[in-house]
Amino acid sequence: MLKVLLLAILLLLPRAAAAEAALGLSRAAAEDRFGAFSLVQAADGTMWRRDEWLARPAGAPAASEYGYLTVAGDRTAAVWLTYDGQDIVSRVAVILDKTVSFRDLGSVLPALQAAAADPGTNTFLLRAYPRDLLAAVIPRPGGDLLVTFDNAGRRDATRLNTHSFVRGFTVARLTAAERELMTMADNDGARTARDGSWRRIENFLAPGLHFSEQLVARKRTDMLVIHHTKIENMTVASIHDLHLRNGWAGIGYHKVILPDGSVADGRPEYAVGAHAIGANSHSVGISLVGDFDVNLPSPAQMASLLALTAELAGKYGVSAANIVGHRDVYKDTTCPGRIFPWAEFKQALAKKLPAK
Repeated sequence: MLKVLLLAILLLLPRAAAAEAALGLSRAAAEDRFGAFSLVQAADGTMWRRDEWLARPAGAPAASEYGYLTVAGDRTAAVWLTYDGQDIVSRVAVILDKTVSFRDLGSVLPALQAAAADPGTNTFLLRAYPRDLLAAVIPRPGGDLLVTFDNAGRRDATRLNTHSFVRGFTVARLTAAERELMTMADNDGARTARDGSWRRIENFLAPGLHFSEQLVARKRTDMLVIHHTKIENMTVASIHDLHLRNGWAGIGYHKVILPDGSVADGRPEYAVGAHAIGANSHSVGISLVGDFDVNLPSPAQMASLLALTAELAGKYGVSAANIVGHRDVYKDTTCPGRIFPWAEFKQALAKKLPAK
């Protein structure tokens, strides 16, 4: 905790340097990158200013870590480097001046996010006191790296997810003992490690739709609910992003129809959606991109909607009466839009559905 307090002192120093990981650099190369060290933490836990350390008396404890200031994106960071016996950086610890969520990590530390998103990267939940940690094992030719994120201040106290906040991370070479624990860990459980346990988890730092809660399968499907996004020019990714920023698990719609008529997958089709209060547990949500309070859907969108609803109705045995607009199940909305051509759509749909 003392490091966090000392960060306030470091922030007063007007120095900028590269925010890239320094692992494997010589002391000279590290100080070319970060400048002269400002603080030293000794092996006995005491903290020394640079001038105190340079004038330290004989018999003073050895240095454990050296503290530098750097910049990561628009953030200032305190970087603590550990040197081995050959004066090579063997461990890097970074403390950001402000927390950042895992989902926004790339805006602050793009190189780290890109490395963590590598297809060969494995991610684990490390059971540790007082909080679980996310660890990423990143493949490197000179030896795999273990990146451990300090996710203090995360919003979800029970489950690490894309909303969780990062205030720092450490980088070191993966040891043989850690590799054994990594190999033992799997999705169904974990083996006990020295400081807790390892459990393999979804790599939500990789590209794709990652949900911040465990999705639950629907027990039945007897309704299709049609929506509009209300915002023009959206994509599945931007809808997912918006819904995450709202504090939701992620995109609530199962299918999204873009202005050109292409159909994109959103939330997995098997899962309970988050698109229509009162109907989520037994419906599939379909959203057309656009604001149909003021504009009409494109002909391509309407053609795709007709084909998709007919397909899903056949798949789940949904009746024409249960293919509804959002406003039919939730009265405080105009969705899918005041001028959405609902009557024409239902007439065309009736011709495609089997007679009952």
